[in-house]
Amino acid sequence: MTPADYCRRKTLAANSSFFLPFFFLPPPRRGAMYALYAFCREVDDVVDSGLPTSEAAAQLQAWRERLRLGFAGQGEHPIIQELIRYRTLFALPEEPFYEILAGMEMDLSCHRYQDLAQLQRYCYRVAVTVGVLAVRIFSHGQEPSGWSAERGHLFAQHLGEALQLTNIVRDVAEDARMGRIYLPLQWLQEAGVQETDLLHARDSAALRGVLQRLAARAEESYRAADALLPQAEERRMLLPALFMGAIYRQSLQRLQRAGFPCFAPRQRTALWRKLHIIWRCWRMERQRWC
Repeated sequence: MTPADYCRRKTLAANSSFFLPFFFLPPPRRGAMYALYAFCREVDDVVDSGLPTSEAAAQLQAWRERLRLGFAGQGEHPIIQELIRYRTLFALPEEPFYEILAGMEMDLSCHRYQDLAQLQRYCYRVAVTVGVLAVRIFSHGQEPSGWSAERGHLFAQHLGEALQLTNIVRDVAEDARMGRIYLPLQWLQEAGVQETDLLHARDSAALRGVLQRLAARAEESYRAADALLPQAEERRMLLPALFMGAIYRQSLQRLQRAGFPCFAPRQRTALWRKLHIIWRCWRMERQRWC
C-alpha cells in the first residue's frame, strides 16, 4: 500500500462530512487534504482510544517526534511521507501541526473550560489550525488579486471555530460519557446547570439555553467567515471550505429547530442530504460567478 493509498483509506473509513468536499479538488490538492485529514484522524484516535493517559500522551509525543524527523526529511510513517510531499508543494507551515498535537494533549489533561476564552483556545488548536492548513492547500498558487495570507488566516479562524462549536453542541452527550464538558462552566453556572446534570444526562430548559447561546456564537462565526469572501474568485478558490461550512451549519440549524435534544440518540446527516446541501451551495455560488 502506498502512502497515498493509506491516507485516502484512512480518510474514507472515517465516514466524515469532510471527505465529500475533497472530491471537488484537483488531484494534488485532494491528496494533500487526505494526508492532512489522515493525520488529524490518527492523533484524535489516540485520545479517544481509551488508553491510560500516560500511554496516550507517549503516543502523541511519538507523533511529535515523527513530525520533527519528517520536516527534517526523514519520514517513515506513510502519513508523514505524504505530509512531507505536500508541505513542499503547497508551502505548508510547520507550526499548525504541532498546535494540533497540543490540542489533542488538552483533551488528555483538560476536561473542563472555565469560560469562552479558554474554549476558544482549544478550538484554535484542534480546528482553526486545520483550517489554516486547508486554506493554504486550497489557495496556494491560485490566489486572486487582493487576496492576502492574513485574510485567509482570519477566514480559517472564524470557520474553524464555527465548525468546532457545532461539534460541541452536537456531541454534548457523547462527550459527557467520556467525562468531558466543553460548555463553558461560567455559562453553566449562570444558567443554574450543574456538571452532574450533564454527566447523568439530565436535560433541562436551562441547559438548552446554554446550548442555544453557544449555537448563536457559532452562527456569528459562520457569518463572519462568509463576510470575508466578497469576491466570486475567492469563493470559487475556497469552495470546498464553503461546502464544509454549509453541511455543518445545516446540522446546527437542525439541532436548533429540534430544541437541542442533546441526550436523544444522535441523528447523523444522511449522505443524500449532504449531497443535496453541497448541490444547493454550489448553485448559490455559481450565481455569484455568472
